[in-house]
Amino acid sequence: MILGCDLPFITTDLLRSLIGQADAYDVVVPRSEDGRFQPLCALYARSCLTEVAHLIESGEAKPRALFFRVQARVVEWSEISSLPGADFFFFDMNTPESYQQAQALSQSLFNSRQEAKNPPRRTN
Repeated sequence: MILGCDLPFITTDLLRSLIGQADAYDVVVPRSEDGRFQPLCALYARSCLTEVAHLIESGEAKPRALFFRVQARVVEWSEISSLPGADFFFFDMNTPESYQQAQALSQSLFNSRQEAKNPPRRTN
């Protein structure tokens, strides 16, 4: 498994979904809502290493090139979009500004969960 440290909102539900599809494939890679592969949130079998080495030796630096050379399972957005937190899975935190956005979003999500657990009491 490769999981980028700049994806703070990846959930165990998403990871379980990917792992559950890994048996017959060399790679299991999700696509985001905009259709882009998410190679830093994917599963890679050791069987890919030879092909990865060939790609690197040939000067290919894009991970997606691997997906067309091995048995890859592309998990479409429609397959994961109903998982809890899906809207934020691929929020990319690469700048100080996006870090601040992630902090605010995290606090908002935490507050929403707390409110759901402890709804306001009704007073008469």
